[in-house]
Amino acid sequence: MGNVLSVPVTKVFEDGTKENIDRKILKEYTVHLICNGESILDIDCTNLDLKELVVGRLFADKKIQNYSDVDSVDINEINDNESAVNVLITTSNAKDETSNKIPNINHESVISIINKFSDGLEIHNETKSTHSCYLAVGTKTVFETEDISRHNAVDKAVGYMLII
Repeated sequence: MGNVLSVPVTKVFEDGTKENIDRKILKEYTVHLICNGESILDIDCTNLDLKELVVGRLFADKKIQNYSDVDSVDINEINDNESAVNVLITTSNAKDETSNKIPNINHESVISIINKFSDGLEIHNETKSTHSCYLAVGTKTVFETEDISRHNAVDKAVGYMLII
């Protein structure tokens, strides 16, 4: 199940001439998120890093405080365009230990990430239709992802941080 489709289009130039070409576009995928048996959300996304996306979204929506709140994540493909993701969570007694401290980041780390964005990821390089998100420790990238929307890409990165 690919994330890129090739479609025929007619390119029209300023002088009125036309050219038939194939254009690569991003294929949308739908995730039906079911939490503790209740359908809570449909997400339009790519079909990459679905577990990370769901965990990150549950955290952003304050349904979990950390990954230990998640009992299971079952991804069930319905067809080439959609999946149902069933998540079982327990109520956590854990305190929210998030910190508002801003880490000390050196300029080499920033330049390293900027260069990653410049290089782009696979689907973006083909379609120019995705948003990217990278996690790095120093200058080393530990996770990279892309999606239709910025918030999905960020949710995937947050989900990855919670899972590892």
